[in-house]
Amino acid sequence: MVLGPALTGLPARGLAGRAVRPRQRGQSHRHWRGRLRHARPSRELPRLGRRSGQHALGRVLRGVAPLRSRQSQPDTARRRGRDRDREGQRVQQEPPPGRAGRPRLTNSPAVQPVFAPGSRLPKPSETSLRLACVRAATGAGLPCHLPRGRDNQVRNSRCRLLWLPALLVSFSLVAAACGGHDEEETSTPSATAGTGTADQTASVSGEVNISGSSTVEPISIRVAELFEDVAPDVSVNVDGPGTGDGFKLFCAGDTDISDASRQIKPAEKEDCFANGITDIVELKVAVDGIAVMTNASNDAVECLTFEQLFDLIGPDGEGTSTWAEASAGLPDAPLDLFGPGEESGTFDSFIEIVLEDLAGEAGVDATTRTDYSPSGDDNVIIQGIQSSDTSLGWVGFAFAINASGVKLLEIDGGDGCVAPTGDTIASNEYPVSRDLWIYVNADAAAANPALVAYVDFYVSDALSQAVGEVGYVPLAGAAHAETAERWHSRSLIS
Repeated sequence: MVLGPALTGLPARGLAGRAVRPRQRGQSHRHWRGRLRHARPSRELPRLGRRSGQHALGRVLRGVAPLRSRQSQPDTARRRGRDRDREGQRVQQEPPPGRAGRPRLTNSPAVQPVFAPGSRLPKPSETSLRLACVRAATGAGLPCHLPRGRDNQVRNSRCRLLWLPALLVSFSLVAAACGGHDEEETSTPSATAGTGTADQTASVSGEVNISGSSTVEPISIRVAELFEDVAPDVSVNVDGPGTGDGFKLFCAGDTDISDASRQIKPAEKEDCFANGITDIVELKVAVDGIAVMTNASNDAVECLTFEQLFDLIGPDGEGTSTWAEASAGLPDAPLDLFGPGEESGTFDSFIEIVLEDLAGEAGVDATTRTDYSPSGDDNVIIQGIQSSDTSLGWVGFAFAINASGVKLLEIDGGDGCVAPTGDTIASNEYPVSRDLWIYVNADAAAANPALVAYVDFYVSDALSQAVGEVGYVPLAGAAHAETAERWHSRSLIS
C-alpha cells in the first residue's frame, strides 16, 4: 500500500519584487538604436554593431516587416515594455558548478517560507527608484527585502526604511521611490553587535558558509539579509539539507556554522573531534514547536495523545492502512502519512519528544514506521497533507502556521489537549516544543573576521527581529543574554 504519492516542490516566486535578467552578450541598451523603420542598404547596417546588423539584415532578406525602433516609442510605452519584460524574467539563478550557492528566499501562494536554490538576492539597479528606496551616503544599496512571517508579512512592495539618518536626509527620495505604496517602518539592529564599531563592521569582507537544519535555515537567511545592510562585502551562503547532513559537512570542515533543530549527538561530536574540529560553540537561537497536522476538511480528529501518535506513527503502526486499525477509537478512514526523513532534525526531535519513552515501555526501537513518504522539504510534506482528506503529518510550527488547507491538531502530552501557538510554545505548555541551535567553528572564526562579525550580529538584537519575522518564537531576555555571553566568551562544548 502506498500511503503518500510522490510529490514535487511548490513553485517559487521571488520576494525581491522583480528578478532582473543580466544582459546577454551583444544585447546592450544600444541593441536596437538604429532606426529600422525603413529598410536600409546593407552598407549602413554595420553602424548598429555586427550582431544587430546581421539580425536586422536577416529579417530584411526574409521579407519580414522591419522592426520599429525603440527610440521611436513614447517613453511611457518603453517603460511598460520594460516592466513586462521584467515580469517575465523571474528566473532562479543556479549557483556556479562545485559551489553551494546561497538559497534565495522565495514566496509561494500556499506556503511560506519556501526556499529555492539559487544565487544571492539581486541588488537593485543604481538608477531604479522602484527597487532602491534609499541610497546611503556610502553608496551602498538598501534593498527592499520583504520580511517573512505572519505578523510582519509585507504586501504591495512596501519598503522598510532601514536607516534613520538616510531617512532624514533622503525623505524626498523615499517619497518619490516608494510613493503610492504602504510603508512599514522597522528598526535595523545595531551594527556594533557585541564588539566592533559600525565602521569596523562595514569594512569587513569575506565569506561565511552555513548548512544544516531546514527549520533554522529561515532564521540564518533573515539574519544574513539584515547583516548585508551593515556589511555589504561579506558573502553569506546558507543551505538547508537537514540537521544530520549539516553536521557531516561541519565536522568535515566544509562549513563554518551548522544550523540544528536538535542538539549535537555524541557520535557527531566524536566525528568532529576526530577531524580536528574541536573548538565548537553551541548557541540557542529560538524556540519552535513541531506541528502535527491533518487536512483542513478532516473534522473527525481535533486532538491526539502521545499514545495515539505512537500507534499511528511509531514502529508498531507499520502496515496499518486506516486510523482505526492503527489506534482504536480513531476514525475508520484511510491513513495517508507524510513526514520528514531521517536526515531531518525535526524527525529526531519528534522521536525524542513523543515516541522515545513509549518505545522503551513497549520494548521496540525508538523510531517511526517506514511505510510512508518521507521528504526533507517541509513544503512537500505540507503539499502531501493538502492532497488527502484523511492525511496526517508533522513539520516545524513556523512552516505549518503559514500553510493553507491544513489543520493543526491539539496535542495531549498528559496534561490535556493544548493547541500549538506562539504563546504555548514559548511557555513550553505545548508538549511538542523544542529549542533551535547554531554551532560555530571557533577555530575558523579566529581566522575569519567575516565569520566573527556575522555571529556577533546574529546574537545581537538582530536575532529577536529575525526570529519574529520568520514566524518562530524569540528567546526570552535572559536566554538571549546567555546566548550572547556564550559566544563572546567562546564557551566551548566538551
